[in-house]
Amino acid sequence: GTISCVFLFGVLPVYMGWMEPNQILEIPLWMIFVVCSVGSAILEYTTSYVLERLFHAVWWDYSDMPLNLNGRICLPASFGFGIAGILVTRFVVPFVLNHSGMTPPNLSQFLALLFMFIFGGDMALTVASLTSLIEKMEGAQEIFDEKMEDNFQVLAAKLNFRDRYHIRNMLVFRGRGKHNNKQVDPGYYKRFRSWMSNHEFEFRKKK
Repeated sequence: GTISCVFLFGVLPVYMGWMEPNQILEIPLWMIFVVCSVGSAILEYTTSYVLERLFHAVWWDYSDMPLNLNGRICLPASFGFGIAGILVTRFVVPFVLNHSGMTPPNLSQFLALLFMFIFGGDMALTVASLTSLIEKMEGAQEIFDEKMEDNFQVLAAKLNFRDRYHIRNMLVFRGRGKHNNKQVDPGYYKRFRSWMSNHEFEFRKKK
């Protein structure tokens, strides 16, 4: 986001000849604020969506914040990024433009490649570790589900039908919002009765 801000309000206007480096400070603050607020909202929403799809995890949640969209972005955070964009444009961009010519080209290219290597290596290690962690968690979840199913089989023999129904509810409906019995679909009770009838012989045998 910061690099995009430097490019939009610094490098691009100067490179295209629209303005001189000393004219960057003349860009209206409202324009910077609007562009950075909207741009950050798009960037943040896209990043949240992609990370959640790739790693099946929620990295941040604005659900408790006012004027949020699916918990991925919210108006206060976007306004905060808009203010940060003003600070970057007013201080960081002029500093970069004024000092970019002081570094030898070969040194600049070397540093750019070095930082790209560090950033790429860090990203690769992060993705690899997260992928491994998710696989381990999924494996642990499967083991947990199997043990819970075995425990339910033993426990169900000592419970009445309604208690069995609620326990089965908790085993089947996991995840966000699915643990609430009020959200069970109407056809689930019939499917549960069918499931119970198929296991009735096991329950009687254990008794």
